[in-house]
Amino acid sequence: MSTDDLNKLKVFIEYDKRRKENVLAQFVSVAQNSPVPWTNELINGICSMSEEQYRQALKYHPGWEIMTKWHSINTLFKIQKKNYQDLISSLITFHEKAQEKDFFSRKRDVELEATVFLINKNMFNFLMSSDAVGDVAKPGSKNSNPFCRLANYGAEFKKYYINHTLFQFMRCLRNSLAHDYFFSASFQIKFLKEEKYTNFNLKSSDLSKSPYFKKSARKFIQGAGQVIDIRQLSKEYFDLVIQFYNWLENIIFKDEAYKDYKKILGERKNEGMRNFWKIILQQLESRKNVDMYTYLDDNFTNEELALINQFPKHSKVQIDKIIELYDKTNACTSNIRERVYKLFKIKDA
Repeated sequence: MSTDDLNKLKVFIEYDKRRKENVLAQFVSVAQNSPVPWTNELINGICSMSEEQYRQALKYHPGWEIMTKWHSINTLFKIQKKNYQDLISSLITFHEKAQEKDFFSRKRDVELEATVFLINKNMFNFLMSSDAVGDVAKPGSKNSNPFCRLANYGAEFKKYYINHTLFQFMRCLRNSLAHDYFFSASFQIKFLKEEKYTNFNLKSSDLSKSPYFKKSARKFIQGAGQVIDIRQLSKEYFDLVIQFYNWLENIIFKDEAYKDYKKILGERKNEGMRNFWKIILQQLESRKNVDMYTYLDDNFTNEELALINQFPKHSKVQIDKIIELYDKTNACTSNIRERVYKLFKIKDA
């Protein structure tokens, strides 16, 4: 490339950059004052932008903050759910091994120690994730959390978290384990007929010594008795988190800004899918005697192929089924559908 051509390219790149900045600025000036739902003109405008412009423009939608916060809550909830499942699984594993005659024998000391350690590790992980969900969900100073504009959010958060003694205990236990002293859960064995009953407990007397347990948490400890069963404790707490999560999910999914934001995400995804299909169709249309049926095995599961093959080959109803299975978001336009019909050489068009 000559020096002159290189300079022309640099000028074009700079021009294109300013053009995109102007397009974004003009869009933002309209969008930031627009109520939801956004007009089709705005949606079409944002969906036609480059990826970088699109991501910047999205931040001016009223649903961006609530969607971003919901994504954080949803991710942390899934992590907590996995940690809870891991904890319960490790408790079940210990119980099953405890039924074996030699599990508590000297020759299996290392295995016993590893099994107990895994339970305590999973308990710690569950506590860490449970506290994270509460921290992200809290209203924040001056109600800075976007969830605060949802009906009754502050009251519901207080009910499930701030004013709930179980949450206060779990938070104090987490802080104590992380910053003061790790209270390891110890196992207890009871013999009931032919089976050994097992559980893992935290001693209330040990917990009471920690300065990290506040008044409400100490009240929980006093009411728990001599020991606290971690299986029952984790279940009761996770049930509480699920109740809050389900309430929040239900009210968020009804929020107009959230629904409109989701609509835009769907439209953007569909626009990208349509452009992808147009490129693929153009390539296929340029070939001679292409057999579309040779591509089905690579794009559909055996179960989906069975549904497709129940219809006659080259029939309109079969091609409609192929499009239905492949197009999960209804991105296919009438023009794209007609082009697919021609490629499959349908006989009953």
